[in-house]
Amino acid sequence: MAGARESLSSLLKKTTHYDKDERYMATSDLCTVLQRHATPSPQLHTSPHTTTQTMDPPMERKICTAILSLLDDESNDVQAVAVKTLGVLLVTVAEENVRNIAERLCGLVLESHVNRSELRDVYTIGLTTLIKSVPVSMGNGVSHTLLDPLVRVLSSKSTTTDVPIVLAALEVLGELITRFGSNAPPIWSKHETLLDVTLQQLSSKQQVVRKRAGSTIGCLAVVISDALLERLVNTLLNRLEDGLTSGGGTATAGECLDTRSVIRCMCTVSGTVGHRLGKQIHRIVPIFLGFCQPVVEDDSDDEDEEAAVLANELREACFTGFESFVRNCPVDVKPQLPAIIRSALAFMKYDPNYSYDSDDEDDDGDSTDSMEEEYEDDDEYEDEDDDDSWKVRRCAIRTICAVIESSDATTTAALWAEDGVAESLAARFKEREENCRVDVIDALTKLLRNTVRALHNGNSDNSTIATLMKETYIPKLVKKSTTVVKPSSSHTERTQTSILYLLTTICSTPQGLGSAPQITAVLTHVASLLDSNSSSSRSPTKKELKLEALGLFRTVLTGPNHNPATRL
Repeated sequence: MAGARESLSSLLKKTTHYDKDERYMATSDLCTVLQRHATPSPQLHTSPHTTTQTMDPPMERKICTAILSLLDDESNDVQAVAVKTLGVLLVTVAEENVRNIAERLCGLVLESHVNRSELRDVYTIGLTTLIKSVPVSMGNGVSHTLLDPLVRVLSSKSTTTDVPIVLAALEVLGELITRFGSNAPPIWSKHETLLDVTLQQLSSKQQVVRKRAGSTIGCLAVVISDALLERLVNTLLNRLEDGLTSGGGTATAGECLDTRSVIRCMCTVSGTVGHRLGKQIHRIVPIFLGFCQPVVEDDSDDEDEEAAVLANELREACFTGFESFVRNCPVDVKPQLPAIIRSALAFMKYDPNYSYDSDDEDDDGDSTDSMEEEYEDDDEYEDEDDDDSWKVRRCAIRTICAVIESSDATTTAALWAEDGVAESLAARFKEREENCRVDVIDALTKLLRNTVRALHNGNSDNSTIATLMKETYIPKLVKKSTTVVKPSSSHTERTQTSILYLLTTICSTPQGLGSAPQITAVLTHVASLLDSNSSSSRSPTKKELKLEALGLFRTVLTGPNHNPATRL
């Protein structure tokens, strides 16, 4: 026992050595020793906090002081191992020492001294490590120690409070709420106060603070009562209504930024509380739709670029919200689905800085032959940094994808017919941004898969859907897909892989890939993809693409939906 104490004392002495390597090794060894103390002996059946044969209270305090001082070390490596050691130390020492560490770290995080600013991130990591590591039984003590200083900083109306301090306080508060928010009396007794201070920070002039506040509110929404959640949602909606009546997309830059932050916060709340938000959907969706009005095509060339960027960010946030509502509140959002689908379909085509061929609206002409030239011409354009409209299109497409994934048989039938989703998706093969193009292909694949499932389940609209697919969509999709998978195609491997998966899904439809010429064309190009020595191949085919091509080959040859006379 005395020898072990001497070993600890020797390691503590080396943690102050002038050589950073010595300090690093001593701290690492100390971490190993603490890990042994943190692991209870199976013979003694003791908890981690009773294995203190070699760590009496004075030794514990010395180790805590040493580790805290190492967080200030000039070496980043030493700081990192000190943070790791802190996580082990917290499950080894007594609760009194844990609370002292928490109080000390909180003071360092919230300290405004300029010499501490560069170390604040390290202290914040240490404090969040403490919150994640301490036993649940210590939740009350740790929460009581940390909560008041955090609330004091966040409720301060002083303009001199450093933004990094506010950010750190919000991050720590979010971790504290996530770990102990539902069972620690010091926290749940102050839910209303916490809601007030976080909503106050959501109105900050700093965008980064508003974003962090929205994340913290998302953590708080999980644990607060239904009454407080309703108050939170009403507060956010009132702010959105004020932003909508003040001009929406024509508002000032500051108003747009604030509105975007509120919308993002609402999306975060929706993602964390799920069905609890359902009662407010009827009010939320129309407000979001108000920020996604159709774009006027004849705007003047001197339109404020900053306002356009902010309007796009607003639309992006709104469609992210729609996707969240559809996935988390499918029943409550159902009456609003037609309006959401119309808006998503409109902005799925929103590309104000590029003019697509007006004739390429996916009629049965030669539009697919011109697609290659369009993609080749777009390569240089995609490098421009000032066009972020593709983010709006991507979020709109993902909203459609969420609708497809949450649809029942009746809704799936409507997506082919009156809603026009299938037709609009088929028309977006010409999309120039690959992220959006792949999402379009994936959405079509999911729609086909859901439709086949509905047909197998005996939906009453069987004949209508089957006729639409056979006479209109499948021939068109197969023709376009064949153009994409040609070895001489300028499409990327990612796009071609998605197309091969789409073709594999088409094989499961009642009519399969269609006629003999269509099947032959598909298999010919797929065979070329598998032939690494093909003269038409631009580069060696990657393994994933080859595997998908082989899977399609097998499905075509063995599938029950093709005429045996057309098989090879």
